[in-house]
Amino acid sequence: MYSKQKLLQQVVPFIFALFLLLALVPTATSQQGVNLVFNSFEYEAFPDLKATITIINNSGIPYQGLQPDGFQAFEDDKPVKIKSVDGKVNPDVKISVVLAIDGSGSMGANDFAPWNQAKESAIAFLQSLAADDEAALVVFGDEVNTNEPVTDNIDPVKEAYFTKDKQALITQIENLPEPIVGETTTPLYDAAYKSVLLAASLKGASGKRTAILFTDGKEGAIDEIPVSKLDKDAALFEAQNKQIPVFTIKLGDLPDTDYLQRLAYRTGGDYLEASEAADLTKRYAEISDRLKTQYDLTFTSNIRCDNEEHGLEIKVQTEDGETVNTETFSALCPVIPGIQLFYEKPSETVGEKPTLEPLKPGFEAPQSEEYKLFNIVPIISARNPIQKVEYYVDGATEPFVVTNSPFSYLWDTTQVLPGEHAIRVVAYDNQSPSNEG
Repeated sequence: MYSKQKLLQQVVPFIFALFLLLALVPTATSQQGVNLVFNSFEYEAFPDLKATITIINNSGIPYQGLQPDGFQAFEDDKPVKIKSVDGKVNPDVKISVVLAIDGSGSMGANDFAPWNQAKESAIAFLQSLAADDEAALVVFGDEVNTNEPVTDNIDPVKEAYFTKDKQALITQIENLPEPIVGETTTPLYDAAYKSVLLAASLKGASGKRTAILFTDGKEGAIDEIPVSKLDKDAALFEAQNKQIPVFTIKLGDLPDTDYLQRLAYRTGGDYLEASEAADLTKRYAEISDRLKTQYDLTFTSNIRCDNEEHGLEIKVQTEDGETVNTETFSALCPVIPGIQLFYEKPSETVGEKPTLEPLKPGFEAPQSEEYKLFNIVPIISARNPIQKVEYYVDGATEPFVVTNSPFSYLWDTTQVLPGEHAIRVVAYDNQSPSNEG
C-alpha cells in the first residue's frame, strides 16, 4: 500500500525500477496543482447523466480513495444531487513503461531466487498491460551508458526501446544473462537517470510521465563505494526538469530510505513498501491501478429538456486542495416525442389573458359560454423539430391536423353531445420515417 510508515525488513539485496508514462491531460482550474480531467460525459439518456473523471495531483498522478462527500456538482450554477461516486480502474488508460531491472551480483543470492522473482514479476507486469500500453527495458549492472541522445545508446541485450510488443520484451527478459554473485555492482544512480531520460524521450505522448523505482539495495559495490558516474541527485533534478514524478518501493532494510523518499516526494510521486519479494507483483499491480484510476459520477438532471447546451461543474476536495472543472452537455429531449396536454382557462377578470392549466383525465369543463371553444395546447418534448400534430376526437379515423407551432387545437364543443369524450393526440417529427408519440 502507499505509505510513509516504518520500513519493512528483508535481507536479500535487490533493486528494481519502473518508469511509466501516463496519457492524461489536465484541463481544470485547481488549487495547489490539483486538476480535474473529464474523460467522458454521457448525456444521450438525458435526464440521466454520467461523467467519468480523473483527479490528478500537480505531477499528473491520479488520486485514489476519494470519498463521495468530497464531490459537488452544479448545473448552470445551481446544485444538483450526485447519485453515485464510484472509483474504478480503467484498463483503457494508456501508460508507457520503462522497466529497469537490477542485474547486479546481489540478485544472484539464495540460488538466484531474487533474480528469478524479479524476472517473474516483470513478466507478470508486462502481461497485465493493455494492448495499447508501451514498454521499454533497462537492465543494469556494473555500468550504464548515460550518454545522450539516449535512443542512440541502447544495449541490444540488456535494453529495449518502447514497443507495444510485450511478448518480445518477455522473451528478452527470459534470456537475460544471470548476474555474477559478489562481483556485479549496482549503478543505481546512473540507472535511475537513464530510465528518466528514456521515459522522457518518448515523442508524441499526450499526457504526464511517471517513474517508479523499486529497490532493496544501495548504490555501489559491496563496500558501498559509489560506482555511478552521476551523483545521487542527477535523476532527481532530471525528473523535476522533465516533470517526471517518481514512485519508489523499498524491500528490506538495506536500501537508502532517505534517498528513496526524497526522490519520490520531491518529484510528486509516492513511497511504497513490500514485505517480501513475492509482494512485487502486487506492488506493480497497485501502481498500474493507481495510474489508471478514474471516477464514475451519475446524476439526474434538474433541467427540463430543451436541446440546448448547459454547463455541469464538478468540484472535488482532496488532501492537497480543491479542483474545479466544467463540461457542457445538451439537455436532449427524447427521440420519440413526448406530449403534455394543457388547456386555456379563461380568466375571471375582464381583460386578463387566459392561463394554461394541465388537462388531466377526468377533467370536467364548466357549462359556460367561455368553454364552448375549448383550446387545447400541447407541450411537446422532442429531439427533432415537430412537423405536425394530429387530434383524434372520440375515435375518429380522420384527425384534425395542425402544422404550425404551438400546434394548439381549438375544439368546438358545440358540435358534440354533452358527456364524456376522448381525445388522442399524436405528434410527428421531421425525420424520415417520422418518429411519432
